[in-house]
Amino acid sequence: MQFIGQVVRILRISDGQKPQMGPIPAIPFLIEVQTSGGQGLVEISQDAALELVIELSKHLRVRGSL
Repeated sequence: MQFIGQVVRILRISDGQKPQMGPIPAIPFLIEVQTSGGQGLVEISQDAALELVIELSKHLRVRGSL
């Protein structure tokens, strides 16, 4: 597993390139992030983005942030 450092800011979210072939036909999200080590790009599928929203919401509620 590759560690990219702590993501400290989300700079921009846009659509990635539509897959030409493969098992996931949905357009992924391309997320520009600021990390503890610099800037980077994270590409995430629509399904994974939805999972992330659900899981982060659960954890933020437990922490009292939502």
